[in-house]
Amino acid sequence: MAIERDKQGNIKWSLGDRLFNILMLLLLGWSDFLGKSQKGVGENG
Repeated sequence: MAIERDKQGNIKWSLGDRLFNILMLLLLGWSDFLGKSQKGVGENG
């Protein structure tokens, strides 16, 4: 992933990486939500 730093030294993500990170966070959050709503069903957390 391309990570750049702006003049203040903050990490500036490219648009593609930003969208990818948001999608991954949504997927992880959604799967975590489903896992909590279905306690003990299927796999053990």
